[in-house]
Amino acid sequence: MRNKTAIGYTMLVFTVILWGTTFVSTKVLLHYLTPVDILFDRFLIGYAALWLMHPRREKFTTLKNELLLFTAGASGIVLYFLCENVALVYTQASSVSPLVATTPVMTLLLSAWINRDGGITRATVVGCFAGLAGVILVFCNGSVVLEINLLGDILALLAALCWAVYCILLKRIAGITSTIALTRRIFGYALIAMIPLLCATDLRTSVATLANPVVAGNLLFLGLGASALCYVFWNTAAGMVGIVRASYFLYFVPVVTLVGAAIVLCEKITVYAVAGTALIIAGVYVADRGRGRGPASG
Repeated sequence: MRNKTAIGYTMLVFTVILWGTTFVSTKVLLHYLTPVDILFDRFLIGYAALWLMHPRREKFTTLKNELLLFTAGASGIVLYFLCENVALVYTQASSVSPLVATTPVMTLLLSAWINRDGGITRATVVGCFAGLAGVILVFCNGSVVLEINLLGDILALLAALCWAVYCILLKRIAGITSTIALTRRIFGYALIAMIPLLCATDLRTSVATLANPVVAGNLLFLGLGASALCYVFWNTAAGMVGIVRASYFLYFVPVVTLVGAAIVLCEKITVYAVAGTALIIAGVYVADRGRGRGPASG
């Protein structure tokens, strides 16, 4: 059991590192493509990659289960990334990342309400909100004046809510044993759910645009790494350690974003960011110790 949990944590760490850099990558692509373009292109690439990884077709399960899969694709992919990508149009990546990192709190509340999660204790709540306080410190990074864009910030919070819904749905989906096949089915339904968006918008993706090394490189990173591989890792890890426990790791996304900005953009890391990171680690530790033993409680 400990080895299984350790593998799950390793997958989550890898996933968070990649997801922490996607905000910058998406911000770069927005100079060339629309939010819908980026959304469709990256998950089409991800879907194709998952087919190559698992070329066997899975059977239809039940109508209820397929509806859950469709809803997971619509919430955890289409609505989540649409809200996130559009938020990046109106506000900075450094602002969107911490707001999306409120997901653990939303997942905790939804799990307690919908799943009647008995593994949630007082220590879990304290640790969860301590981690959120750490995110706020990382977000501020010593700045007194914060750039606030109401529309962008609301969209970022809606993205966090959509991901929390996705996490809750994962626990209710059954009938598909292969995580790769499960992720591919969710990606497929997400692409179907994108059809109204594709009909309502003019896609700017062209051969000339895709031939641009900056566009191609960022799309491949988002499609193969941050989508196909990371979703498989997340879905697998969530089954190993529990959805609420897995969601704690999203607190580290702003930390990765901040470190990446310091390395690539030479932005300054202040004592506030260091203190916030320490508070996140402490909060995750307390919340994790406060939950029931085993993934069943998550």
